[in-house]
Amino acid sequence: MNKKPETIKNNLIFDIDSSTVGVGLFEFGYDIRGQCIHVRELATIRESITDGRLYPFEEFWQRAQSTLRKVAEKIHLQSLIPLGNIYCNVSSPWASAQKRTIKYSKNKPFILTQKLADQLIEKELASSLKNNLDYHNHDVDLIDRKTIAARSNGYSVRNPISKEMSDLEIDSLVTVVSTKTKKVFEHVIEKVFHRTPLFTSNIFIAYNNVQKTLPHQNDAIVVDVSGEMTEVIIIKNDHLSLIGTLPVGINHLLRDTSSYVGDSLAKTQKNIQLLFNSNLEKEYELKIKKALNHSYKKWLKEFYGFCDEASKQGSLPNTIVMKTYDKSMHWFESMLLQSDELSEHLHARARIEVIHLPPGYQDEKISLEISDSELRVVARTIALDIL
Repeated sequence: MNKKPETIKNNLIFDIDSSTVGVGLFEFGYDIRGQCIHVRELATIRESITDGRLYPFEEFWQRAQSTLRKVAEKIHLQSLIPLGNIYCNVSSPWASAQKRTIKYSKNKPFILTQKLADQLIEKELASSLKNNLDYHNHDVDLIDRKTIAARSNGYSVRNPISKEMSDLEIDSLVTVVSTKTKKVFEHVIEKVFHRTPLFTSNIFIAYNNVQKTLPHQNDAIVVDVSGEMTEVIIIKNDHLSLIGTLPVGINHLLRDTSSYVGDSLAKTQKNIQLLFNSNLEKEYELKIKKALNHSYKKWLKEFYGFCDEASKQGSLPNTIVMKTYDKSMHWFESMLLQSDELSEHLHARARIEVIHLPPGYQDEKISLEISDSELRVVARTIALDIL
């Protein structure tokens, strides 16, 4: 990993989730073959949209815009260098993803050509994107559409092009964003950088990173916890099986814990960090732990509800891949490992295994020197030219 790059490209990455806006300026180094060999952080910023508080949607929407503007202006002061691309990664509630299946068959065998495959995909995208359940009352724009699986005559095939078949199914992951939301985010970034950002889908990036970073993990529940929402992906036999969005996140737990102990939100946040660093007095430590356990059950109730529905399609994987802010990872991992009820949904009621995404700073192909875990996952995807 000490190879000197032949080419340097500086990319800017924004990451907008349900409670924060992050941005990073990164140096991408490429070897003589054009393959990325390192990504180095030059500057990162992450600001809270709500500081953990609950707001009516209109006020929340205004705060999201002002926070994006704020971090854009801050990073601009540190970005007075030639820029490559500007990316904007969006997750729930700003984006919505769903799995779609194209079905095509003929009475006699046919050869699938690239032209026919492209026509089928075009036809799929022409059938209203509003079919997406979260946005059926809104005008929407496509962020991306990725083929994630194909079956020929009922059997999985890696590449169906040029193969003979009489029946074809193509699974895709389609992500959309509200037209209004996209225009507003574009306008804020364009006003500061005079450049139009390339939008990326958080769901696709999380799913793809499990496949690429954990190639031997064919079955997993991917749990991506942000401030106000939790996105869940179920992968079975290396294929995306189900996508879900839970209306609870870290801030719900913090607000509930704050109310339970009778402290301010700021003091509760500080004491939770002291708890994890073993710096609380014993009496108060027990009080905080009791409050956390009580609050966590509210998140767990939503998660169990999703698992109940998902398990109707068969037992769930016993591996949970966690993706959340670094400061919250320990909390969720310890709570999940203590959850006996969850094992009722798993393969043979197996022991729960928790893996972090991304699993570390280093990749077998790319050196990643990035402190923000959310931006690290996006930067890795860009570096591998998966988008």
